[in-house]
Amino acid sequence: LKSLHTATGFIHFLTFLPCWHIFVWRFLVLLLAPQVAGVDRHSGFNLLLGQLHALIKDLEEFF
Repeated sequence: LKSLHTATGFIHFLTFLPCWHIFVWRFLVLLLAPQVAGVDRHSGFNLLLGQLHALIKDLEEFF
């Protein structure tokens, strides 16, 4: 039973890694996109927070 629990934990960890990778890249792109596009910093930051909130909400529904 303990080995089954360990295997399940490992599988959850492996499925979490791709989600984390997508989260980091999406966060970096959203952080840099307003600066590249010349958007005002405050507007870009508000956009970033809105996108981050939506992503976290999606991840909560996923798990």
